[in-house]
Amino acid sequence: MKRKNASSGVSLGDKIKKLRKEKGLTQSELCGDFITRSMLSLIENGRAKPSRSTVAYIADKLGVSAGYFFDDGDDPFSYKKSSLIDRIKELFLKKHYEAVISLCLSLGGCDDEIALILTECYYKEGASKYRLGKFDDADRYFEEAISYSEKTVYSTDAIISDIKKMLYLSELIRRGTYSPKYPLPSGKKDSERLEFELYTYILKVIESSRYDIAAQIYDTMRFSNELYKLHISARLSLASRNPTRAINLLEEIISRFEECLPDAFFKYSIISDLEIASRSASDFERAYKYALMRQEFSESLR
Repeated sequence: MKRKNASSGVSLGDKIKKLRKEKGLTQSELCGDFITRSMLSLIENGRAKPSRSTVAYIADKLGVSAGYFFDDGDDPFSYKKSSLIDRIKELFLKKHYEAVISLCLSLGGCDDEIALILTECYYKEGASKYRLGKFDDADRYFEEAISYSEKTVYSTDAIISDIKKMLYLSELIRRGTYSPKYPLPSGKKDSERLEFELYTYILKVIESSRYDIAAQIYDTMRFSNELYKLHISARLSLASRNPTRAINLLEEIISRFEECLPDAFFKYSIISDLEIASRSASDFERAYKYALMRQEFSESLR
């Protein structure tokens, strides 16, 4: 008679046989040199009680904890999840997303909660790669995030919306054309945010001395924000050693500060660029003027 777990009616032998078959192993392959095939057959049929060392060996070969065989349930995923979920949550809160992904994948299954966690982690890692300009790596993480978002009942709309915006930008930047996989968000707020992200990205490209790429992206985009266009043009003029034109463009922006009420980031950037452009033009009086203005503005922020 088979030895049963008291509460569930699932024998230890049944668990071993079920997992062995799921893994596609024969009895001989599972036994190896540790136990005989006849002994494994007796264990699986509930006619022999394995030693702790034998259970540990079998568990290792089947990729589960030895405790699984003594647990009431017969679902290895649930058992693994219950033993690891606290660690998964701890790592998630510490933002160790790669480690969380690794642990979740080691469970060998997925439920709504794990699918949501994986969606979030792949999204976070993809966004990190995207910000570094590693678009191919970002794409792979985003694809996984989208895939897991379809396996959970929890809402992931905000995550998928952000992913699509980043995919749009990375596609546009790589192609330099209006032929992206994903459509430009239609809402006014989303479009403004997308435009700001692209504007700041072009500035970073210029700062990294990739002027031809920045110019190509700028030429393909139709910015609705005139001040963004003027600032990018000024930066490109400065990069092409035309500081006089850069000064004219930047001072035009400053003349419009009262009407546009720029945020601190934008205002500080313009004043700083004017100081740099003035020095490049050997206009040291103007450079001193904007250096003072930058210092005063910086102090006002504090």
